[in-house]
Amino acid sequence: MSQLEELIRQTLLAREQDAPAGANLVQHVHIRLARRRRRQSVIAGASAAAVVALAITSAILLPKSHTETVGSPANMAVPVGMQPVSYHGIEMFVPAAWTPNDENCGTPLHDTVLIGDGYDADCLQPQPPGLTVVRLMSVDSLLGKQSARIATTPATIDGKPARKGTGTPAHSATPIAVLAVPSLGVVVSVESPASATTQSLLASAHIVSVDAFGCRSEVQTLLASDKSPRPGAAQSLVPPTPTNATICRYANEWLARSVLVSPQQLGKLVSILNTLPAGISQPGPGFAEDPQDCNADTRRGFIIQLGYATQPGVKVFVHIGGCHDLSASNGSRTTKINNELATFLVGLAGYDAGFPDPNTLR
Repeated sequence: MSQLEELIRQTLLAREQDAPAGANLVQHVHIRLARRRRRQSVIAGASAAAVVALAITSAILLPKSHTETVGSPANMAVPVGMQPVSYHGIEMFVPAAWTPNDENCGTPLHDTVLIGDGYDADCLQPQPPGLTVVRLMSVDSLLGKQSARIATTPATIDGKPARKGTGTPAHSATPIAVLAVPSLGVVVSVESPASATTQSLLASAHIVSVDAFGCRSEVQTLLASDKSPRPGAAQSLVPPTPTNATICRYANEWLARSVLVSPQQLGKLVSILNTLPAGISQPGPGFAEDPQDCNADTRRGFIIQLGYATQPGVKVFVHIGGCHDLSASNGSRTTKINNELATFLVGLAGYDAGFPDPNTLR
């Protein structure tokens, strides 16, 4: 049994009681006005290389009834050897050895979990054979729509209506296993040459309102409307001395990616934030977007959550993209942004749109 299969087996056993009867910034963000979603309409044929063969049998964890039930108690412990990943309120466990979003232009390079809808039709390439790949994607994306058509069996996940199924999408010659949750706008697909791996990975999906890293699955606003309760927040975005930090990235006010900042990265993040000048940045000359995109940018951004040993925590709301008012704010202090901050955040948590060149901001 391979190490991956053993980790998946441990996850399956851990879930038994619940069973119902980094990267190059330019390459991955492509600072430009044309958004990736506008180009997704051209990748239907090219994405055939993005899916590999798998088979799934639902009898192991799912009851034999017309409406199947999946999911597990919220805030469940992370199994040994696994890591949590979440998107749009769905959290899953994948091997800790995996690097999330280990891809090039949307094509997985190794066993990985792909979080979000980032595909680049300009450089999509054939996927290496034999990979195990989990995808968490929006039902509105091209690949999400194609995958969701396979999920035809009624199901529930933690009480919410869902659909599941196994089948062959239009762009592929092999089947995939799919879980769709319409109320969350999310589709999960799993592909693997080992059916037991497929079964266990898909069965780990559950719904959370706050994920394992402390990020809320959905927010009502990405504006720092309230003053920070932390003493010293009016003098610096991050008062001394935080012990931990999480980056929560949102798109359309849904959680798109959550990342735990390492102890080594924490000092750099605090330094970047606390050296930003007071004020609000504006896009430089020549930057323009469609009004629809401007509106969408107000619902896209980052929340940096910083924890302290004995004092209240601090949340810093950051907007790096949009038609105006780009800033970092904890509610008591508001600053401009710069290229160093944008590079740090996007390098760790990604971004799903173009944004103004931080070096040309006013």
